[in-house]
Amino acid sequence: MCTSLFIYDIHPALLLLLTFNRDEFFDRPTQPAHFWPDEPFVLAGRDALRKGTWLGLTKHGRFSLLTNYREPINAADPGKFEQTTAAPSRGALTTDFLTGSSSPLEYLQALPHQDYFGFNLLAGDLRQQQLAYVSNRGPTEPQLLPPGCYGISNGLLQQWPKVQKGLATLLQCLGLQPQGNNGNNNNNGTSQPESESQSQPQSECAAANGNGASSSSGVRLADPGAEDCAAMGCAAAAAEPDAAAAAAAGSCGGGSSSNSGVLPWDALFHHVMGDTRKVGAGEELPLTGVGEETDRKLSSIFVEPFDMQPGVQYGTRSQTIIAVWRDGRVEQRERYIEKEEGHGQGGKHKWVWKEAKHSFHMTPAPQQQQQQLDAGLCSA
Repeated sequence: MCTSLFIYDIHPALLLLLTFNRDEFFDRPTQPAHFWPDEPFVLAGRDALRKGTWLGLTKHGRFSLLTNYREPINAADPGKFEQTTAAPSRGALTTDFLTGSSSPLEYLQALPHQDYFGFNLLAGDLRQQQLAYVSNRGPTEPQLLPPGCYGISNGLLQQWPKVQKGLATLLQCLGLQPQGNNGNNNNNGTSQPESESQSQPQSECAAANGNGASSSSGVRLADPGAEDCAAMGCAAAAAEPDAAAAAAAGSCGGGSSSNSGVLPWDALFHHVMGDTRKVGAGEELPLTGVGEETDRKLSSIFVEPFDMQPGVQYGTRSQTIIAVWRDGRVEQRERYIEKEEGHGQGGKHKWVWKEAKHSFHMTPAPQQQQQQLDAGLCSA
């Protein structure tokens, strides 16, 4: 049901590093990330049924992501997830922000939240350096997020064990280490925090000063030679045939390389977003009304394929990593699964993992560019 882990403005070289696993029914028609012909500045995947997206960014520095808030539609059939057109498409929430011009906070404040099924929505403008979050199942109004590291799955921001574990691994792979634990909220998504202070989303690592400097409750750069991610028990992504070997042989090694402008892409895919560890016996399992067995299968960051209903396969269908460097460079890599007809046993279809890469430099939006021209800040 999707998991995103990201750091914002706490790394010396990266303004944003965002990872996103999209979990979906395998037969739902989907397009991988691409520049949209009808909106050429938008880079995003696309749901072929309702034309929206779960994650996208623009060449002008706007980005948005969406996760569903997991809740059964029919109390008499708790294993049934939302597959109805009775409510507006949540995928349009991200699309409308990407193609609009409102600030992130203004956009979220203007949404008719009550019209939609449950969602988490993140909207950001990297040129304005504004990042905002809202959930229509949370107790708070839309709010700005300070620099820090965050995670969203299908509860609220910073909830669920896999989010907490994933953030720890992400920091490890980037050569960052948390100091303190401001945002460790293990609510399971079925009850709301009791106090005003608990209801505010908090960064797992409180804000650094934007250039990687340490703070008493923030993050600091790890010493060279960070621990091997495999030592943390990170499982390999089921999608990658050589992932087990990579997990056994390689370390994250992200500290020095990410500081110099090179990311440990494979480590992020394998060790962070490829983690198949599920909530074990004796651990707190978020119970969301879809049945304990299903909740357990969905409790890992990488959801291994299983039949959600007889003959209806479900699992992680794509893994996306977006890196926005402080010099304006943007890199996106996506690994996604696609059906190939006639290549399986007996001539049947099989699912094949593919990878796509995109890169560009952020440019001012047309109205921003005109303002800069008027002010004499750039040449025509």
